[in-house]
Amino acid sequence: MTGREPVNIRRLLRENDQYAAADEYARDVQKGDAVSSWHEHQSRKSSRPEQMPPQNLQSVDLKVVACSPKDRLQRKLAEELFLLNKAALLARKERMRERLQQDTASVQRELATKGLAIAVNID
Repeated sequence: MTGREPVNIRRLLRENDQYAAADEYARDVQKGDAVSSWHEHQSRKSSRPEQMPPQNLQSVDLKVVACSPKDRLQRKLAEELFLLNKAALLARKERMRERLQQDTASVQRELATKGLAIAVNID
């Protein structure tokens, strides 16, 4: 036998080196992904528009407050969310008032059929 290594051993070593390099690359990518995810989570925690205190958003000039397109978009989304929440709250309050009036009228009619009434203090 000569002093050379057999071909199959060289091929096996080359494949093992490729697998080791691929494994190391995968670990680096996973580590980068974990770090990136952590930073994104921290960034979202510190700058969520829904956690920002409500302001008088009608008077906010978006061109002055936000510099980058991402900031302008976040500010605009926060403004829309605030206005939609406000509109939903007003609609909900109006429906509750109507429901309370209907229930009150229903109870008064029911009592009236039995010859009873609720004493109402008019000041």
